[in-house]
Amino acid sequence: MDEAVLIINTDENIVNANAAATALFGSDIVGESFETVLEQSVPSVRASDTVECSTTTGTQTFDPRVSTITGGGGQRLGLTITLIDVTDREMRRERIEVLNRILRHNVRNDLDVVLASSDRISDDDIRSTIKSTLQGTLQLSAKAREAEEVMSTVTTSPEEFDLAALARAVADEFRSGEPSGEITVEVADIQIVSHQPVVRRILDELVENALKHADTDTPRVHITVREEPDGATEVTVTDNGPGIPDFEQEAVADGRETQLKHGRGIGLWFVNWAVTQLGGEVEFDQNEPTGSIVTVRLYE
Repeated sequence: MDEAVLIINTDENIVNANAAATALFGSDIVGESFETVLEQSVPSVRASDTVECSTTTGTQTFDPRVSTITGGGGQRLGLTITLIDVTDREMRRERIEVLNRILRHNVRNDLDVVLASSDRISDDDIRSTIKSTLQGTLQLSAKAREAEEVMSTVTTSPEEFDLAALARAVADEFRSGEPSGEITVEVADIQIVSHQPVVRRILDELVENALKHADTDTPRVHITVREEPDGATEVTVTDNGPGIPDFEQEAVADGRETQLKHGRGIGLWFVNWAVTQLGGEVEFDQNEPTGSIVTVRLYE
């Protein structure tokens, strides 16, 4: 898409917008205040390298360029604000940063366990620990590789598929596999145009995450698929586990891991990346009395 260009007056109201801007923010934005439309103040946009905005196709990241419009006498008449879509660039940066930290922190720690135990390999318990640790390391590496492979399909053209059938297939898979649990499905018959392998992987990750971290004898996961009044398709995965830790949610929302905020795996990161790449939104909430609710909104 071309760069979105907005012209605002000294009252910070939009007085003109090009076709790219109206496609992103709506055809009726002229006359509205800049802050109302973009949910960002002009000073904050001027001071930022990148800004996240809600658009007609979901949340996107932009590189803002702001220039002053002056009259013949040098008086300030307004501003031209150009928004350059850098969503893909920021997603790639985020992936590299998170995957590198996972490799540096989690894999390194796992190998430390192996090295520390290697001189006691004759002990059956230690040998079992080493085997389990190595298997976890290999699984983490494989999951990172698979995530990148699945995400590469977003570059292909989207196709129509039966989302309800997909949700039922995911539920059937986990009822008979490992980890397993009580999986219920409440779905409307919805056909959507999207990237089926990516949507399938999103559901797989959410259900697997719920079952893997369950702290009850009977893990329960409920999948809901429905169409919202605004035309969006909403997929919700609810569980009765311990809930997603706040630091995990904050790290995913911030778009980066730090030394003090890092998760064990890449499942939630993949979900966030994938939903954003599809132009959708993901929201985390607490279930009552216990558990988590993850809601994915997809737009066509």
